[in-house]
Amino acid sequence: MSAQREGRPTAGIVGPGEGELGPRTGGRAPEVEIKLGAADGLGFSMVEYRVPPRFSPPPVLHRQTREDTAVYVLEGELRYWLGAEGREVVAGPGTLVRLPEGGWNRWANEQDRECRMLAVFAPAGFERFFLEVGAVAAAAQGDPDVLQRAIPELRERYGDEQLGD
Repeated sequence: MSAQREGRPTAGIVGPGEGELGPRTGGRAPEVEIKLGAADGLGFSMVEYRVPPRFSPPPVLHRQTREDTAVYVLEGELRYWLGAEGREVVAGPGTLVRLPEGGWNRWANEQDRECRMLAVFAPAGFERFFLEVGAVAAAAQGDPDVLQRAIPELRERYGDEQLGD
């Protein structure tokens, strides 16, 4: 996937399923494919997510403290809660959600079908958070306590804060 020459990125293509695939979680967490990561040297990353039906991360507002994020919904819909006041919006196909560094948000797939989205992170690096969460979710084999114990350390390492921390 990484294509660089003399420290400079070169042109390339990442086809369907050719990015770095996260662990399969059996619907316990979104499945991710890193289409573009920090190692690609462009300064931003792009991740495709397949969000299971009725999936929600912990229902608390959080924010990234190091990067700006843009989420583009491809299929399905996501409910977002934005800002410290938790203003609600529903993002369907073709909708872009802007999440600037430090912007409080949370999201959920409240539908009975999968949702697909692309997320861009600038600068790159935060994409690794989702691979690690997926690995923990897959290893936990459905035990929510394992994931709950791992999340705080992962959030701290990647600069993701939860409201009230």
